Amino acid sequence: MTDEPPVVIRRLSYRLGDRRLLDGVELSVAAGESVAVMGPSGAGKSTLLALMIGLARPSAGEIRIGGEDVRRLSGTRLAAFRRDRVGMVFQFGELLPELEALENVAMAGLLAGRSRRDARAEARALLADVGVPVRAGVTTAALSGGERQRTAIARALMGAPPVLLADEPTGSLDEPARDRITRLLFDLPRSRGCALLVVTHDSAVASAADRTVLLRAGELVEDPALTGCAR
Repeated sequence: MTDEPPVVIRRLSYRLGDRRLLDGVELSVAAGESVAVMGPSGAGKSTLLALMIGLARPSAGEIRIGGEDVRRLSGTRLAAFRRDRVGMVFQFGELLPELEALENVAMAGLLAGRSRRDARAEARALLADVGVPVRAGVTTAALSGGERQRTAIARALMGAPPVLLADEPTGSLDEPARDRITRLLFDLPRSRGCALLVVTHDSAVASAADRTVLLRAGELVEDPALTGCAR
């Protein structure tokens, strides 16, 4: 048993050519806590997420996600880490448009080795939790933007990963849908006990987080003006 938070980042640095995008970044996110990361375009916010799931390798520093040292993972171990320890929500959902919502969500369970019956049962329950009706014959291509993002959130929650990451999850939505997705996302740490890290350019979204940090000049600095102001 360990008391280590689900997200622990220490002295993290990353270079892209002669540019240092991240310079000694320090961050931890506890179970049940939400953190929003803001910063100008090109500051390295999406790069930070890519490093956290092993899509890029840091120049220096430590990344521990869900108890795993991400830097030491490769091949099948890295694939298992992404499947079991991290749920990911992208700006445009990244769903398979030809499949129904239930099929999209259940696929995450099937890829993890679950039986079809168990995967579909959990997918059905998760879709009910996020407010997406299960409709036979209706593919995700026919859903609204908000419904697609709620489906993507349900998919990310399959298997109850300890860490949930979201990259501009409301960036393609209108204001009413943005507000619904924001409420849904930031309720998850409290209701499910996961750690949530959201990258966003939208201060209305960031204000819903327990803490907001700014990525500037390669460093993360807490923003007291936004932190906890929606609580």
